[in-house]
Amino acid sequence: MIIPKGAKNVDAAWEFIRWLGAEEEGASRWFEVNGSLTGRMDLPWAKRAKESKLYRPFVEMLEVTVNTRPLIPVSHFYYTQLDKAMQEVAYGRKAAKEALAEVTKMVTAEWERFKKEQG
Repeated sequence: MIIPKGAKNVDAAWEFIRWLGAEEEGASRWFEVNGSLTGRMDLPWAKRAKESKLYRPFVEMLEVTVNTRPLIPVSHFYYTQLDKAMQEVAYGRKAAKEALAEVTKMVTAEWERFKKEQG
């Protein structure tokens, strides 16, 4: 989650993000509604998730994860393009190298645009 530059209620947004990720009630609610996991393994949602056949592998990965993908300013754009590229490869419409080269080109251009815009 992010708080966009220029947001009107930064303090409330930050409090909401903290509640979802760090508080027992928020993290549990987030898991129940979205099925999304927070990094707080000491909260009850983690035990419920680990008991689930579906979520167990993800919880087990979180237990040993020491590094995660870095959040970059254009990460949403990057992950969207990467997902599209993987689909193109999976359906045989593009070769993996070709798809990855296109993602690299598009994300690099977006990164440069972002840096220029931010000054």
